[in-house]
This record gives sequence, C-alpha cells and structure tokens, in this order.
Amino acid sequence: MRNFLFVLIALFISTAHGDQRPHPLSAKRYQGESAGQALQRYVSRYRQAHDNANPPLDDTPMGVAQSVTQLDFSKVPHYANTKAAQKAFQLVRDERFIQDPDHQGFMRRSSWLYPDDGCFARAALMGQNLEKWKLPRPAKAFIFGNLSVKTPNSPTGSVSWWYHVVPIVMVGKWPVVLDPAINPDHPLFLKDWVMTMTSDVNSVKIGICDPTTYGPSSPCSVKSQDSMALSDQLRYLSEEWSRLVELKRDPANELGNNPPWGH
Repeated sequence: MRNFLFVLIALFISTAHGDQRPHPLSAKRYQGESAGQALQRYVSRYRQAHDNANPPLDDTPMGVAQSVTQLDFSKVPHYANTKAAQKAFQLVRDERFIQDPDHQGFMRRSSWLYPDDGCFARAALMGQNLEKWKLPRPAKAFIFGNLSVKTPNSPTGSVSWWYHVVPIVMVGKWPVVLDPAINPDHPLFLKDWVMTMTSDVNSVKIGICDPTTYGPSSPCSVKSQDSMALSDQLRYLSEEWSRLVELKRDPANELGNNPPWGH
C-alpha cells in the first residue's frame, strides 16, 4: 500500500484538477474522476498547506490500509451484542445537537442526508457523542478506492468517494460499522458495508485506526486531534438543506421531527 501511494503521489503531483475550494479533507470524487485523480487533489492541497511537503504515510490511514482479509481487529472496542450496537447507532443517528447557523433555534443532526462529503466530521462527532454518553468509543475504519454508493439523497441516485470513514466496533467476532449516511436503519457488518460501495472487495483497501484519527493523513495508532469536527460539520448543514430543496422534499420536516428513517 505504501508503494501504491508513493506512485500515485509521484504521478499526480505535477497536474491539477479544477474544483470549487472543497474542504482539505474532502472525500468527494467528481464525475469521471478516478480515486487516484481525487487523491491528486488531496495531495496538492496538502502540499500548499504544508510548505510543499507530501502527506505522511507512516502510521496514517493511507499508510496502514490493506485488503479486507488482512485486517487486524484486535484494538477495535467490543459491544456486548447486536442490541447494544443498535442502541448506539440510533443514539448517534437521531441526536439533534447542532444549532443551525442559518435557522435560529433549529437544532440539527449530523448531515446524514448529504452523503456527498463530510464523512470525516460525521464519524468524529459520532465517536465524541458516544464517549460523552459513557459508551465505548468506536475505532475508525477508513476505506480507499473507486467508491460509489446508491442513495435517494442525491439527484443522480448515487455519490462517489475516493475514501470514506466510519466508526467500527466488534460484536462477538464480527466487525460492525455505524454509517447512517449509507444505511440509516441499522449497523452493517464490515463486508456488507464494503459491498455497498464496490462490486469487488479486492479493489479496496481499509485502515483500522484510533478512535480519534480524523483524516487520511492523521496519526492512526495514537490519539489525534478531532476538535474541529463540529466546525467542519457546520459547513455541510446548508448543503444538506439545499439538497432536500433540490429534491423537492421538505427540509424543515425531514431535518426536524420526521426524518425519512422514521417512516
């Protein structure tokens, strides 16, 4: 995986892809763009912000990522059973804890209905909230590849990423992820989650990291800094509201007391 990433950086660092000032950690993959080209954009922005240095690979999600069959789950926290995992999932999915800066007095959930981008903020806030509620804070699962997932929350019926990140726990001997942006009904077994984004499980790599690991270049095995998650999440709330308007749905209703998973 290290060699693969060094090759991608070398191939793509000298070219540019026009974008509209996405977040530096943007996971979005544009139409017709490969994961490698999206990584190019990430590397370019990173170099601009870090005195022309390349992103680190040692002990980062990108550097430790490997095939699904090679993953080590020994440091992933355990939940007692499926009922406990479902309870945690519903708590983080349903909590309205963010003051909407554009709609005074309107409290918002994380941006589950805008799956296009912002997974890094959503995953961090899930972990922070579970910890606040005295529940085991999950580890992080970062997946890399040409990812695409079907969703009713996009005008095209799907969204595409070069990476995606979610909390991960163990239930018995099975790794389970919490990802309301992909499936708002219940947690998913890791392999089922992977197959929502690709038809070939061997075409992706996954890094299992510390609960506080924030982005693709953050430290993976030691505590990192994810205090920016709330401010990062705020930038996607207006996108989520606008998306529902675009889909001719009622944002005040769905982002308020009647989310679509309650129907």
